[in-house]
Amino acid sequence: MTLAQKALILLIVPLLFDLSLICTLTWLTERADAQARDLARSREVTAQSALLTRLIFEQLGLYTNAVVQTEPISKGWQIKRYHEKSTLVRTELAKLSTLVSDSPLKTDYLDCIATIHKITDRVESNAAESSITGAVSLIRNFNSQISELTTKLDKANRQEKERIETLSKREASLRNSIRSLGLAGCCLNIALTLALSFYFYRSTVSRLKLLMRKLIGWARNEPVEERLTGNDELVQLDRAFEEMIEIRSSMEAQIKESESRYLTVVNTIPIGLVTLDTTLRITGSNRAFLEMTGESEDDIKAKSFLNSLDKIQPEWQEQFLQTQKPLVFQSLLRRKDGSTIPVEVERDKFTLHQQTELLVTLTDISSRFKLETMKRDFYNMISHDVRSPLTSLQISLEQLRMGACGPLSDAGISLVKRASRNLNHALSLITDFLDLEKIQSTGFKLKLSTVEARSLIFKAVDMVDELASQKQLRINAECPSLVLRCDIERIVQVLVNLLTNAIKFTEKGHSIDVYAEESEDSVIFSVKDQGRGIPQDLLADVFLQFHQAKPTDEAAGFGLGLAICKALVEAHQGNIGASNNAEPGLTIWFSLPKAGSRTTPE
Repeated sequence: MTLAQKALILLIVPLLFDLSLICTLTWLTERADAQARDLARSREVTAQSALLTRLIFEQLGLYTNAVVQTEPISKGWQIKRYHEKSTLVRTELAKLSTLVSDSPLKTDYLDCIATIHKITDRVESNAAESSITGAVSLIRNFNSQISELTTKLDKANRQEKERIETLSKREASLRNSIRSLGLAGCCLNIALTLALSFYFYRSTVSRLKLLMRKLIGWARNEPVEERLTGNDELVQLDRAFEEMIEIRSSMEAQIKESESRYLTVVNTIPIGLVTLDTTLRITGSNRAFLEMTGESEDDIKAKSFLNSLDKIQPEWQEQFLQTQKPLVFQSLLRRKDGSTIPVEVERDKFTLHQQTELLVTLTDISSRFKLETMKRDFYNMISHDVRSPLTSLQISLEQLRMGACGPLSDAGISLVKRASRNLNHALSLITDFLDLEKIQSTGFKLKLSTVEARSLIFKAVDMVDELASQKQLRINAECPSLVLRCDIERIVQVLVNLLTNAIKFTEKGHSIDVYAEESEDSVIFSVKDQGRGIPQDLLADVFLQFHQAKPTDEAAGFGLGLAICKALVEAHQGNIGASNNAEPGLTIWFSLPKAGSRTTPE
């Protein structure tokens, strides 16, 4: 049985009992009231009968006095009083007729009433007779009728009194029944309420207490094995609670496993992790940080993190607590033995339990320092040990070509020119290689000045004109009057690289277009060739270092020229891109801010 059904029983059973008791008491009360009304009417009937008997005798007395009077005045006065009494008798007779209309003795009383009417009518019809003898004879005749009437009324009144006694006993019995039934109903109602309450307590309250014990035991980690029985909502709640406990236990196990896995990962990664409070005191760390410092958890507990760093700059210390944005810098980490290791420090924030804390990662960059040193040594070697001898060799070849060692044969001149051309190509690649490394590592400062776009294009065209003539190519230059602010030497270098690249991949007899056009806030330079283009899936990678569309192509280089162009254009806050033409060929474009459109870093 469900809780709703139990609640209905608890509500409906006492309600039905109370309604039944109320209906029974109401019925008994109505019966008692009906008996009381009958009793009152019977008493009125007997009283009215007595009154009429008295009035009739008074009426006959007045009639007798009127007959025996000899004086006209007294006689008239007596007759007047008789008529008044006669009217009163008729009125009381009408009342009695109404009272006995539904009485069991209706017939007896109506006979008496009819007799009274006859006597009254005869008396009134003879009331004016002056003969004493006739009046005495009439009175004697009436006496026998009145005696008979009196006998009938006495008999009816006795029966009515007996009926009154019976009604009184019945009324008293009904009143006693009502009191007894009310008292019994109250006792039964109390007993029923107690029984239902006990039933509800056993079936609901005690089981609710069991649920509470299970809940408290679960909260205290003291599980209660007892289970509820039945099929009501409490049992369903108990089953759902047990399922919740199982799910919670499973989730706790998963959380513990996840925490264990997380701690394993945190303690396994070769990056030091440190958590700090808002006073920069260390609140936690992983194993990698302890190995970096050579200290234990007790050694670093509540230690100021900045004291673990060596040669920290003042601005870093000021920015450390400014958690609006991450902070990254390089420093030296002090070890317990007094030595230091280079580290890259990155500070960020996180919120735990509505409290902001700092997360610091420390990466050991000793290997990076070694690599950077090796890289720097490598570039120095390229710059001094390779480029310088090649430059000397270039001068020597030029001197040979000029006849410093005597005139050369045609074959010798051709050989010197080929060697000089290859040497120039090698020096160009070395220069590009070193320029790109300089841009990426140390950067460079732009020397900005205001210049017309056409002068940049014409200067670049002039520098590659001889190369284009050797391949019988025509360069078409077109540019309106546009002014921009840029580093002239660097942008000319970009245009020369793009034109050289276009000349390299364009067949003899074709043309190359170089032009500039104006957009809303920038100047767009474009170099359009009639070469074979680049596959669509490789366009996005064309500006990457050492990228070549076809590595086996004889015309391909080392893939540094476009990477340098991209770095130079982006240094001017510009953009660069490439797209294939509708007809064979490739267009490489780049945009630069117009003069005064936006600020370019110096």
